[in-house]
Amino acid sequence: MKFKRLLASFFAATMCFSMLPAVVSADEVALANDVAIVEEAEQQSIVMIAKDSGSPSTSPSPSGSPTQDEGKTGKLSWKLTTSGVLLISGKGSMPNYGYGKAPWSKYASDIKTVKIASTVSSIGKFAFGKCTSLTSISIPSGIKTIGYGAFYKSGLKKVSGGSKVTSIGKSAFYGCSKLTSFTITSKYLKSIGSYAFKGTKIKTLTIKNTKKLTKKGVKKSLKKSSIKKVNVKNSKRFLYSYYFAKFNSGKKVKVY
Repeated sequence: MKFKRLLASFFAATMCFSMLPAVVSADEVALANDVAIVEEAEQQSIVMIAKDSGSPSTSPSPSGSPTQDEGKTGKLSWKLTTSGVLLISGKGSMPNYGYGKAPWSKYASDIKTVKIASTVSSIGKFAFGKCTSLTSISIPSGIKTIGYGAFYKSGLKKVSGGSKVTSIGKSAFYGCSKLTSFTITSKYLKSIGSYAFKGTKIKTLTIKNTKKLTKKGVKKSLKKSSIKKVNVKNSKRFLYSYYFAKFNSGKKVKVY
């Protein structure tokens, strides 16, 4: 009898142990599922953080190229594309900068084109100094003043536009050693700063249509330049012949 009881206990214990693997296996599956869910949630969180991390935008800019950098400067906004196009937008005047202190100055050698909105009213001091890859610019109709050293030692070869420019600052194009063509046809032009064209290769300065220049307003403007002719068509030719006389540049200048 005692033997039968022992045998029954043995079989009962055997059955219990035989069930344990199944129970553990179910727990392991549940645990694995929980880990997978947590890992997936963490991965999604990482992706969302990466999207919101503030990394540089690679979306196309208005010029069709990805943006390299952008920001605010005074009342204006600026954006530089990876293809070297600098876009300046907004309304009002551009701030004046110290040499090499414009917000885009660290990319100066990369800037190939500058596009300024017609609602911008001025080009600030040293704004595009040392932009050696900038070869031409059309001054938009909204610009009234071009600041001191605005294009100092840039790569400009040609300057045009500027139909409402009233003043060109001192040394505005100083050291633009490749600059050969300069045409501004503003009837509002009152002054050209001293040494504005020093170190350029301009032979003929074209400032047609203006009737507001004064002797004081152009004093020393041609100093240290290569300018030999000044085209003042539709201006006060006789008077300007005197203003741009030898005392202005140190050499004889033909005004026509």
